[in-house]
Amino acid sequence: MRLAFELSDHDLMFNHYLPLLFEAIKSDGVQVECYAAGGAAVVKARRYAAKYYVDDCHLLDSVSITVLKNKFIERAKRKLRQLRFVPLGTRALLLFRRFYRQISNERLVSYNDFYWKNRKYFRRFDYILTAELKGGDCLRQFETKIVWMLHGVISSHYPYAKDWSCDVVISPKIGFREELLINTNMDPATQIYTALYVKKFALDRVCGKTDKRKKTVLYNPHWDDSEGLSSWFFMGLEILEYFYNSTQWNLIFAPHIALKDSLGVNVPAKYRACKNIVVDMDSDKLLSGYYIPSADLYLGDVSSQFYEVVLVNPVPAVFISPKKISKEPDQWGFGVVIKDIAELPCALDNARLMVTAEQLFYPLDPDMSGFLSFLESES
Repeated sequence: MRLAFELSDHDLMFNHYLPLLFEAIKSDGVQVECYAAGGAAVVKARRYAAKYYVDDCHLLDSVSITVLKNKFIERAKRKLRQLRFVPLGTRALLLFRRFYRQISNERLVSYNDFYWKNRKYFRRFDYILTAELKGGDCLRQFETKIVWMLHGVISSHYPYAKDWSCDVVISPKIGFREELLINTNMDPATQIYTALYVKKFALDRVCGKTDKRKKTVLYNPHWDDSEGLSSWFFMGLEILEYFYNSTQWNLIFAPHIALKDSLGVNVPAKYRACKNIVVDMDSDKLLSGYYIPSADLYLGDVSSQFYEVVLVNPVPAVFISPKKISKEPDQWGFGVVIKDIAELPCALDNARLMVTAEQLFYPLDPDMSGFLSFLESES
């Protein structure tokens, strides 16, 4: 069985594919190569693996890594990303992101051009495995199948605009298949492998604990406010101020890493210096789930990290409703929903555990060998 893994250049993706990549390299009868859409992705993947997968990082030296050609629109997309770092005001930057997202949805839905342009490379493999949402059906004529290792359990409607032309989707979420068939162009023949969540093997390796003399709230706001989804932009500082004055709670402020990387958001020094508040906006701990075991309560909005909390450390949840939202996320049914900072104290006191992993996810395999056996049987 021949597999090609995409090395993503997005920091958030590493833990969604590296565990399975290393398992495949070590497996008998599996031939593995890697590809990337740019040399930077290779450098970043090697650097991250060397730091957090010390025992396995040398395995990358044993596989062939190919940097593929980028189509024009991909180069344009990369250029647009670079423009995010132009010192614009936050409001102007959000307007730019809304425009960029419209372009992405309308013109970058399918990756058929990318796959077809590099078909001589891809046609050699039984499966292409990617943690990106890169769909396309042009390789089926070569009997090459695409596997999506989803980066996070889908919790907003945005990814539905993508082309879900793929052959296997890895997701343990109960009811996810029906959700995709209703909301996307996914072929009914696409298989959902429900016994694996790749990042779970990264989450199990980390442990972050805080002073347990107080209970700890993990505040994990979404990053993208182009559709008014992030609680940070209308309540974030009020939340930090509440915990700054609290004698009952610790707070870990661990947002989506793109809140700072892409939007340049920072936090006033007084909150960073507060003894009962941990502020982490840019460390690798945000990628690995380091803070999840510390939480006694989850505070969020639409982020899919809630599902990772349920997988690793189920705790009560409080959700902050953004000012504008067209469809309430499913996870809001598993916690207290508030719309104003005045509701926060009561919500924290009354939040109760309302969901467990067994209610949301199918049973998971103890290791990743079962998935590789599944691919072998389907190739």
